[in-house]
Amino acid sequence: MAIGATSRSYFIRFVSAWLLVAVATEIQAAGSVCPDGGTLVAGTEDYRPYQIVEGTSVSGMDFEVLELILARMGCELEIRIMPWTRHLKGIEDGDVHAASPVAKSPEREEYAYFSIPYLKSREVLFVPPEHRADHTSLREFFEAGKILGAVRDYVYGGDFVALSKEFDTQITVQDTEEPMLKQVAIGRIDAVIGDAFVVTSVISQLGLREEVVRSTTVVSEDDVYFMFSKAAVSLKFIDRFNAELQQMQESGEFARITAKYL
Repeated sequence: MAIGATSRSYFIRFVSAWLLVAVATEIQAAGSVCPDGGTLVAGTEDYRPYQIVEGTSVSGMDFEVLELILARMGCELEIRIMPWTRHLKGIEDGDVHAASPVAKSPEREEYAYFSIPYLKSREVLFVPPEHRADHTSLREFFEAGKILGAVRDYVYGGDFVALSKEFDTQITVQDTEEPMLKQVAIGRIDAVIGDAFVVTSVISQLGLREEVVRSTTVVSEDDVYFMFSKAAVSLKFIDRFNAELQQMQESGEFARITAKYL
């Protein structure tokens, strides 16, 4: 039996309405995992190439990845520029929802969830060029009576934690690498420990490429993660985020993004 014009019109309106409801339901379901009314709050400071802050402009590898994943999850992203110590406190309290790149630690696992690993971070010593190959290990560096610069509240890998207790008087701590790299350049301290990519970028920004170089002393090579506040983000969010991140890695999309920065 043929369908009349009125019936066809009703049928089309019915199908259109059903599709709109289905799409709205799917968007709502995707957005329901998002924290704080649909917006994820991420803290940052200049930490190149992962995060690049120039005035009020923020970019970088981590945020390019994060924005793509959140868009697919139906979430918005808000970025707040802040010092690392305040950033960590915000994650613990739930005022800030995300941080990266970070290493896992038992202390952090008390107040934060972690994504699947997304990169390997190599931590090395940065020294004057004439001392590039002086030490084969961090212990050997300390046993030679050398002074090391480290960033306050940063979690370093390898045997740093154990050695920092044994050689605590040989470690100077500041909020960022910049002033300590300048101290290396003028001979006030002997080295700065840090991520190979990040500190190399900082050295270039400071114009110290002739005075401070990456040494052959590798302290650690560990996985790094996105970290999320347990006070603000659900496990459902973490599962969905990890699924999107893994798909991005397996498709080659993640490698294409990071290749622009590393």
